[in-house]
Amino acid sequence: MDGISVSITQSNMLLFTSALRGFIEASADSMTTLQYVPFSLAEHFGRIQLALQGIMSGNEIFVMPELEEILIHFAFAKGFSKEERMEQQIERSHYAKTNTEYIKALDRNIANGPVYKLYSFLCQFTHPAASTIFYSMDQEYADLESQFRYVSDGDDKAIVTTLHQFGEAINKACEYSFNASFMLLKTLNEFDHRETFTPFAEGFTFEDTTAWFKIKKKIKDQLNKK
Repeated sequence: MDGISVSITQSNMLLFTSALRGFIEASADSMTTLQYVPFSLAEHFGRIQLALQGIMSGNEIFVMPELEEILIHFAFAKGFSKEERMEQQIERSHYAKTNTEYIKALDRNIANGPVYKLYSFLCQFTHPAASTIFYSMDQEYADLESQFRYVSDGDDKAIVTTLHQFGEAINKACEYSFNASFMLLKTLNEFDHRETFTPFAEGFTFEDTTAWFKIKKKIKDQLNKK
């Protein structure tokens, strides 16, 4: 995000597209990894709370397979060939996803959604193509000839055009990434455990969101079982 800010200040379209593309990839990774973790914690809130207080039975155990799968994928997933998958019988959670799969999550799995379109546009700049050059030139076509003229404000115009054209998609990438992170921190704050309490997260409210309503309901249901 610092790179995006600097690129706008310095009118640098190539830095802008590179930094924004990297941010979208990071946002998609964060959302894919973190979005289900608060629900898992809330689902087992009561038993986790007892464990933190040290008052669970020594013979009682419980597992959270959905959370384990997410953490394994986050920590160890990488690319494997088809032969490696067959020979080594590698678990699905160890498979790295493609960038397209991660980006699609930001579009709520809608094919060719707004964030994916933005990402495809940015790739034309970070993987050198005609767009890498032509944004800084005016092109005139006459008498079967093309004439190109360098324009000094090409970067400014290209950045502004991108922000206007894809503003909604950029906001969505920010929203989903940060919401997933802060919703997780706020869920951790619900536990009576100071080591995982983040005061800064209390400044954010999700009371009007369906996701936070479901998380709070799961926590309440767990507490009512006591």
